[in-house]
Amino acid sequence: MTTLTRRATPGPAPQLADIDRESWFGPLAPLADTDDLARAWALVAAQLAAAFPGARLYRTSTLTGASCAESALPTRRYPPACDAARAVIRTAAPQHRQQATALPGARSAILALYDRRLAYLRHLRHLPTTMGHTEHDHFSHPVYDPTRPGWYRCTVSVPAGWGHIGLVHAANDDDTTWRWPDAPGDTFDGWYYWRELALLQEHAWPVQLHEAWLFDPRNLRGADPLRLFADRMRLLLAAADAAPPAPVASLVRYALRAVVLRFLGLLHRLPVGAVETYASYDDLPPEGPGDRSALLPDGRWQLLHPAAPDSYQARWYRPEWSAAIWAASRVAITRDALLLPRPAVAAIDADALYLLADPGWADTGRIGELRPSGAWTRGSPRAAPRDLAAYRAIAHDREGW
Repeated sequence: MTTLTRRATPGPAPQLADIDRESWFGPLAPLADTDDLARAWALVAAQLAAAFPGARLYRTSTLTGASCAESALPTRRYPPACDAARAVIRTAAPQHRQQATALPGARSAILALYDRRLAYLRHLRHLPTTMGHTEHDHFSHPVYDPTRPGWYRCTVSVPAGWGHIGLVHAANDDDTTWRWPDAPGDTFDGWYYWRELALLQEHAWPVQLHEAWLFDPRNLRGADPLRLFADRMRLLLAAADAAPPAPVASLVRYALRAVVLRFLGLLHRLPVGAVETYASYDDLPPEGPGDRSALLPDGRWQLLHPAAPDSYQARWYRPEWSAAIWAASRVAITRDALLLPRPAVAAIDADALYLLADPGWADTGRIGELRPSGAWTRGSPRAAPRDLAAYRAIAHDREGW
C-alpha cells in the first residue's frame, strides 16, 4: 500500500507522434485530419500545463490525469484504506445504474433523453480519506453518521405502498449482476455508501445496520483531496463545451474528458495478470484477493488475477474514491428520476434518463447538471421497450422510435 502526497513532476509534453491517440482522442482520432489533431494536441497541452503547472503530460490521458491530480493534492498524506475495506468496497456495487424501468404495458408517442454533462466531475468532492484513522465498526447496531463518509452493511426493505423505482441496488445470485428492488415487501442485503443511506432515509425505507467502514470526518482539514483537480478541470471543460462546434474543438473536448474519465478508471483498476476460463459459473473456484470474475458472450466465465501494479497504479489504486464517486452519481440520477411520475421513467443508463413524457428541463450549461440530449415523437403511441439496448439503439439512430 502506498501513501499519496502532492508531487510535482514537470517536464516537456510529448509530441503528437509519441502519444497514444486512442487514449486521448478515442474514435475521433482515425477520422481527424492530421493538422486538426496537431492543433488540438497543442491546445490540450497548453491548457493542462497552465492549469496544472506541477504536472507532466504523458503518452496516455490516464497517466496525465493522475499527474494533474497528484500535483493538485492538498499538502497532506493520504494512506490508502486497508485491504479488508478495499475488498468490500471494490465489489459492493455496480459502477452505473443501468436499468430499463418502463412499466408493463406502458405506451407513449414521446421519448425524451436527458443526461448529465460529465456527471462524475461533480462528485469528486469530500472523498473517503484515512489521514486520521479508519474505524471498522463491528457493533450489533452501528449508528449512521452522515458526517463521515463510509459504507454500511445493511438489510433494506421496500416499504408498503411504495410506487416508484427502486432506490438502491441488490446483487443477483451470480454476484456479478444487479437489480434494483422496488416491490413493496422486498427485503435484501448489501453494502451501501453513506449517500445511499441518506437517500433511503429521505424516503423512509426501513434499514437495519449490521457493520460499517467509516472514514475521516468530511470537515477534517484536507479531507477533500481532489477539490483543486475537480475545480480546474471543470473550468477547462466548461470552456471547451462553450466553444463553437468545429473539428478541433471536438478533439479538445474529448481529450479533456478523457483526462477525467480514464483517471477515475485508474482509481478502481488493478492490472490483469493470469486469466483462467471456465465452462460455467458453477465451475469457478473461490476468488482470491483482487481476483474478479467476468461473464463472456458465449456463456463461459473468466477469472482474472491481478498483476503487480506499476508505481502509478500502486499509488492511485483507490477503490474507496472511485466507488464513492460512482455511488454519488447513482444517487444523483435516481433523485432525478424520482422528481417525475413513475410511469414517465422508461430507462436509466448511467447518467442518462429516457422518459415517456418530456419535463422540459432547460440546459443550464453547468458541468454535472442535466441537459436535453434528444427527443423523438410519432403520430400514435407505441409500446415502450422493456430492454435497455432498445433505448440505446434509438439514441444512436440505429432504430427509430
